[in-house]
Amino acid sequence: MTVKACLFVLALMCASPSFATPIVSVSPRPGDPLVANGSFHVDVSIADAVDLIGYQFDLAFEPGVISLDGLATEGPFLTNSGSFQTLFSEGLDSPGTISFILGSLFLPDTVSGSGVLASLSFIAAPTGGTSSLTLSNVQLFQEINGDPLELFDFSTVNGAATIAAPTDTTPVPEPTTMLLVGTGVAAALRKRRARIAR
Repeated sequence: MTVKACLFVLALMCASPSFATPIVSVSPRPGDPLVANGSFHVDVSIADAVDLIGYQFDLAFEPGVISLDGLATEGPFLTNSGSFQTLFSEGLDSPGTISFILGSLFLPDTVSGSGVLASLSFIAAPTGGTSSLTLSNVQLFQEINGDPLELFDFSTVNGAATIAAPTDTTPVPEPTTMLLVGTGVAAALRKRRARIAR
């Protein structure tokens, strides 16, 4: 290969666009309190998407620690395309899993970048604890040359929701209160003995 050919190939490699690998992640919404008996949201997000037209995923969680409060709601990411039409399925609920959450645009609309795909509302159990948040059956669809094709080069990041255990709110008597109660009991006993002695 000549020097000119090597330089041409090198120039083509440098000129071709290089995209980061998309990442689909799940985590509790920042700022939502994770407390026993409290409600909070979990967001499924994507980062570094390019020409995305659709997605699908399942989410597993620990039903003894958190319980689903309704089905999934569509996040703002797909609507950022400016499209007025999106297709969204809120999923199917079974103990510890919500399945077949999906969202889609209609070609030729696509969206690139990062954002929230879907949100889920949960209620924490009264005991607290930690629930894993595990994504499975994740599929991403990308527009390539006018056709929707499944994207296989992406990664997923699972999360967890750690619910603070309830705090004991039973008031503990102060030492001076105990002294007053003790003095009152002693006085009552002395008075009773005096009556019995008469």
